Amino acid sequence: MKLHIKFTYVLPIILSLFLSSSCKDKPARTFKLPGYIISEDFYKNIPLESQRKISAFSQKMDIGEEPSFENVSAIFPKMQYPPTLVGVKEHMGKYLVNWDGGIVCSPVYISFEVGNDSIPFGRVREKNVSRSLLDGYLPVVTTNYTLDGINYEQTVFGYSKELSTENLQISFVRMKIRNSTENKKDTKLSVYLRQVEEEIKDIPFKEKLTLKGNGIQNENRNIIFWAEQNGGAFQNDKLTYDLSLNRLEEKELYFRFPHLPVTQDNADILELTTFQEALKEVKVFWRNLVERGMQVNVPEEIVEKAYKTWLINNFLLVEEDKSREYFEVHDAPFVYERVYGFASAMYMYTLTTRGYFEEAKKVADLLIKLQRPNGGFSGVKAFIPHQNGSILYAISQLYRKTNDAKWFKTVVPNIIAACDMILQDRALSQELIDGEKLVSYGLLSKYKYCEDEVGGSTLSREYLANAWCWAGLNQASIAIGELGDEYQNESLRLRKAADDFRSDIFASMEKAMIKVDSLNFLPMVVDNTEPFNNLHESRLSLYYNILAPRMLESEIFDIDDEKIDWVPNFLEQRDGLVLGLARFQTEPYGDIDPHFIAGYAITNLRRDKIDKFLLSYYGLLSYGMARETFSTQECSYIVDGTADYFKENGEKHWSASRQPHLHSSSELIRLTNMMLIKEEKAEIWLTHGVPRAWLEDGKVIEVKKAQTSYGQFNFSIKSQVSQGFIKTNISAPNSKQPTVIRLKLRHPEGKQIKKVELNGKAWNNFGGEVVNIHDQITEISVVAYY
Repeated sequence: MKLHIKFTYVLPIILSLFLSSSCKDKPARTFKLPGYIISEDFYKNIPLESQRKISAFSQKMDIGEEPSFENVSAIFPKMQYPPTLVGVKEHMGKYLVNWDGGIVCSPVYISFEVGNDSIPFGRVREKNVSRSLLDGYLPVVTTNYTLDGINYEQTVFGYSKELSTENLQISFVRMKIRNSTENKKDTKLSVYLRQVEEEIKDIPFKEKLTLKGNGIQNENRNIIFWAEQNGGAFQNDKLTYDLSLNRLEEKELYFRFPHLPVTQDNADILELTTFQEALKEVKVFWRNLVERGMQVNVPEEIVEKAYKTWLINNFLLVEEDKSREYFEVHDAPFVYERVYGFASAMYMYTLTTRGYFEEAKKVADLLIKLQRPNGGFSGVKAFIPHQNGSILYAISQLYRKTNDAKWFKTVVPNIIAACDMILQDRALSQELIDGEKLVSYGLLSKYKYCEDEVGGSTLSREYLANAWCWAGLNQASIAIGELGDEYQNESLRLRKAADDFRSDIFASMEKAMIKVDSLNFLPMVVDNTEPFNNLHESRLSLYYNILAPRMLESEIFDIDDEKIDWVPNFLEQRDGLVLGLARFQTEPYGDIDPHFIAGYAITNLRRDKIDKFLLSYYGLLSYGMARETFSTQECSYIVDGTADYFKENGEKHWSASRQPHLHSSSELIRLTNMMLIKEEKAEIWLTHGVPRAWLEDGKVIEVKKAQTSYGQFNFSIKSQVSQGFIKTNISAPNSKQPTVIRLKLRHPEGKQIKKVELNGKAWNNFGGEVVNIHDQITEISVVAYY
């Protein structure tokens, strides 16, 4: 498939050379494309239609038009075959619903066939398939498919009694079959059962299945699938219904798919409630859960809906069994079934900022249980030190945002142990050689820097680990200091240690940096003295492309430090990006690992390069998730919208793109939060990254229950630019406050603020688009005039 794609992309380009210069199919371009949009090598290997679109998009950005979902998503196809996760919050069972209606709950996989010829649901005339979530965001997925004048509508959701993790989970499935013609129609609906083997393969059952009553039983005579209605014929692991539909008639079939086999004695559990009653409970539960946390209401539906779904999907990737005292956070269903340290830390952090403190504490407790004997935090595999730093950071932030001193005091010994591990390890390299400090002076020892086995990732001294360990150490020193007098000496010790560590990191970076023409190349692996010619030349360069941005997420650089530009500039000028996203393959062209770009996007937000920030953000919305169900993925081919990670099941298989993806969803939550409210050292930045279109006349931005280290913020902004002003209301915490609140109002026409009133009085502390509020005021009304 990939060779075919490459050939079809190259062939039109070759043919175009033989056409006249006036040929309409030949893209006319007399300007250089910016590297943050696309590199020349990538551009030459995409279809002509995409070349035209990206050239036009680049020209529009050049004259000041901002990236938007509409103009970014129009360049390449949407994700073609995305699965969707449904289920009960933090339940051991989970149901992945494929684009074609197939449902996997390992070790059982069911799919559907329709029509008199038993056509696989959705597999013929794929364009006739559409998908949606209930109310646009709830984990109730409906898949519509039309074939030969008959519409098949499948609705799937997960349910357990009282929505408890301790009760059996059941996937409720409803199939509506409607004859949309004026003639009588006969058709069939079949349910085909297979088993999942080796995590990602679905194969025929090795033992014979049988139908007894309404239940399909496995070799142990336990029920693995239940039909509410009689009349189905069962043969060769298929349950088939013959249906006769009069003109415009609709019939409904109902099924139930338990996450564990059910014994005959307990068969009644499959009939405790109806489809409609269960659906009502599911709707109420998830709505209440979402409303309990941070609320983001913005004038762009895909952002507003997706923001809720990302949270729900992350909850569905958590597993808890209280009877076994088991709790784990996983990165993707049925594929990444283990704890990854950085992804878990970022999940914890997003729970904290959104106000789900108890859920965040459970993640903290999990990671503390995984703490190594030397004090370091990490996931379940090899010790990876940047995971230690990110976990330290997230746990410290959890205390600073909850102010739960009683809880934090119980984990302070673990925090100090993780900090001391950093200090003891880096002390091993604090030795002068011939009176000089080497490039490695004060840095951590050699460790793996990512989960994968790639080049220098095994036993390397690198900046990703050091930057994040500094960030964790720094946050720990602040958090411990906020506990009060009893902990001040420990806080001061760690604060000095963090400052010294940062100084050594910066001194090392200055020595390791290599000048390449006008570029400053900062290697991630300290002893790498050969700059990459481009960031798709080798496997090692590809990992630089995704892990250097992760280093930037630590925010080790101040915004006025020239080093903050080194990595972004190198990514942009060495072919690392496409539409602000990270490339991740040498050939064929098109593979992206999009959400690893978060640190690059955050850095652009901090550097006030909002056009680049929005390009990455809308690139992620367009090509980092399913546009209808918002299910994020790890990797995909941006050029054709497919993925086939395992290279054995094909791009249409449910395992192809590892969706939804915990780390990816968490990064999108973080970026959305930061564009609206961001902590920058001791400051609060409001709406620094929002699109100008969100402040067009009459539009409203509203954020409620946003959690910060200073307490909870609520604010709303209403644009009345037709009358010459924008009004903002802010409710700030009264217990402790930042040094300044910087409110940025991005006028839709780029106008600068001329006059400001704060709580009805003239206010002079503003400039450009930013109003600076430094008085200790809790209820603030700002009117900016233009």
